[in-house]
Amino acid sequence: MRHLAVLPQGAIAGITSRSAKPGDTIIIYGIGLGAMTPALPIGQITEVSNTLSAPFQFYFGSTLANTIYSGLAPGQIGVYQFNVVVPAISGGDFTPISFSLGGVTGTQTLYTAVQGN
Repeated sequence: MRHLAVLPQGAIAGITSRSAKPGDTIIIYGIGLGAMTPALPIGQITEVSNTLSAPFQFYFGSTLANTIYSGLAPGQIGVYQFNVVVPAISGGDFTPISFSLGGVTGTQTLYTAVQGN
């Protein structure tokens, strides 16, 4: 598996990057997002498959993305990992990403580069 930073190509000198394309799976990390199923001990390395207990959704602009994994990152402590399929959108270098957890919209908007259809 090849990992690249999702940024406009050449945005940061020395960092290999490109815009995400519709259909690409990108990985987004976060912290402090709540309970897991199964319940996992706090402060231990994540070694078992898990998922957030509350429904989690990502949006690129206003388009719902398919989140294929939402749980604690394997081999990490307290870091949440989201494997998200980039939806078919027009895109751009500053495409907004927002999320909801348990039906509550997050207060942050993130931005990423998406190559449009």
